[in-house]
Amino acid sequence: MEFDGNLISELGVKRYMKGHEASQFSNINPLKNSSTLNKQWQECNFGCHGPSYRTLQHQLTYSEFLNHLDKLSPLVAGAIDGVRHETIQQTKVITSGIQRTGEGLGVSGKEVFSQVGEENLAAYHFVKVNVSNLINADLNLVDNPITQLIFTIIHEYVNLLPDSMLKKMVEDRAIIIPDDIDRNFVVSAVRYSVIEVITSEHIDQAIQFISTKGQRFIGKQIGKKVTRAVAAIIAAKITKKIIAGSSNSIKRKISRLKKSFKPATGHMGTALIILLKTNGWLGIAAEESRKLQNDSPALWKILRYKQGGFDMLMFLISGFVKEYVDRIAILEKNPDVYFKLMAALVKSGRTQEIFFPR
Repeated sequence: MEFDGNLISELGVKRYMKGHEASQFSNINPLKNSSTLNKQWQECNFGCHGPSYRTLQHQLTYSEFLNHLDKLSPLVAGAIDGVRHETIQQTKVITSGIQRTGEGLGVSGKEVFSQVGEENLAAYHFVKVNVSNLINADLNLVDNPITQLIFTIIHEYVNLLPDSMLKKMVEDRAIIIPDDIDRNFVVSAVRYSVIEVITSEHIDQAIQFISTKGQRFIGKQIGKKVTRAVAAIIAAKITKKIIAGSSNSIKRKISRLKKSFKPATGHMGTALIILLKTNGWLGIAAEESRKLQNDSPALWKILRYKQGGFDMLMFLISGFVKEYVDRIAILEKNPDVYFKLMAALVKSGRTQEIFFPR
C-alpha cells in the first residue's frame, strides 16, 4: 500500500503507521477520510471491527490544547492549567510518589530498584550542574537546559537525514529559512550540544549556502562540516519556533516544579507530603525517560550519558517534541520506512513538514 502524505501530516508518523499496519488485517481500511469510513462502518454493522477503527484521527493532546489557548489568551490558559495542576496533577504527583517510594525500597524487584537508583543519580547530577539555569535563564537563550534539550533532540533528528537530502532541499527551496539567521544562537547551541565540532567559518559558509539557496555552491563539493553546520542552523530555527510557541506552558511547569521542592518545614504530615511530591515528580520524570529509552534508545543514551541526565527533563517538553521523537524512533529502527513516509509528504506537496510538522 502506498503511503498517504496528507494523512501522515494529519495523524503524525506513529499514529499513521499504527493504522497502516492495522489495515493489512482489516477489510475496512482505517486510512481513509471520515465520510468513507462512516459509510463502510454502517455497512459493516459491528460484524468485523471494534469502534476504535472509527477514531483514527489526530487527537488533540493537553499540551496542544494549552498551546492553542495560550495564543488566544495566556491569562485564561494559565487559569485552566492552574486548576488542572491543583486537582488532577497533584493527585498524579502524590500517587507517583507513593509508587516510586515503594520502588526505591525494592518492593518491585532488584532490577527496578537498580533503575531507580540510576535515575536518582542522573537527576542529582543534572540538578547539581544545571538547576540554576533551568530556573533563571531565559528560554530564548541556549543557557537554559530546556532549550539545550530541545535543540539536542531536533539536531539529532536533522542530523540523521542524509547529507544529499539536506543539500537538495536547500537548493530546491523546499526548506526556506529567513535571511535573519541568529548566528549567535547557532554558535551557542553548538557549544552546549554534543555534536561534532563546527567552527565559526563552517557556520558562515552554511549561512551563505542557505541564503543563496545553494547557488554559489552549484558545481562545488560541499564539505561535510558545512553540511553539518546547515543541519545545526535548521535545528536552531526549529528550536526557536518550538520555544516561541510553548514558552508560557514550560515556564508554568518550571515554576510549579520549583515550588514543590521547598524546604520540608512544619509537622510530620507536611514533611511527608513534600517528600511524596518530590518522589512523585521524580516518578513522572522517570516514566517519560523510560518511555524514551524504549522508543528511541540511541537518543536516550545521548541525553542520559552525553548530556548528563537530560532525559529526566523530558516530562517538561515531551508534548512539544513528540512528532520529532516519534520520527527519530522510526529512523533508528527502520530507516527505509521513514524515507518512504517522507517521500509521501513530498509527493503530497508537504515537503516543509519534513522539518516543520503541523
